[in-house]
Amino acid sequence: EDQIANATQTQDLVAQEKIIIAQNFLGPLKKLPEKLLANIPKEVTLVFWEKTTLSPAKVTKLTKNAKINHFKLSSQLFLFLDNLYPNSKAAFETLPHLDQDGLIWQIQNRFLQLCLSSKGFDSQKASTITKRNIAPWQWDKIKQQAARFDKKNLQAAFSASLKIDQMIKSGKTDLNVKTLIQMMLVKYLKV
Repeated sequence: EDQIANATQTQDLVAQEKIIIAQNFLGPLKKLPEKLLANIPKEVTLVFWEKTTLSPAKVTKLTKNAKINHFKLSSQLFLFLDNLYPNSKAAFETLPHLDQDGLIWQIQNRFLQLCLSSKGFDSQKASTITKRNIAPWQWDKIKQQAARFDKKNLQAAFSASLKIDQMIKSGKTDLNVKTLIQMMLVKYLKV
């Protein structure tokens, strides 16, 4: 907070207008520094670039003193998840471009949905089990994807994704998440 206050209050010798970018500053704060935001000089543009979405309460407070823009970066995650099926090279090719934070959970969730679909569950029952809303169009995609799997192989892939998570969390492997996922894709999806 002090760094931002100093940066906004100091005068630039070269330029009259100043742009300051603070990355991932607001997200971790429990309470927004209202005095800081109210005391920003007019010739200073302060940009807060947040990796995570701010809570609605923070956004509401910010609208008093700031202009809010929400940019959704294009995500290859859903392209990757939609291509998790046997003999799909697209999943293997997309994997290196993904952020690995939460990736194994996303894979586990998709395999769980595919397993539920292969057992004949409808979207409402699957939503109850996964505790996540699944729109009808999403469930149609899941059903089509699940139909590409042999049930035994699908369950083995799901089990492997759980094993990867367990190995990482228990420290039983030095391999990174993406390497383990690549090995799983080769073994169970025959990429």
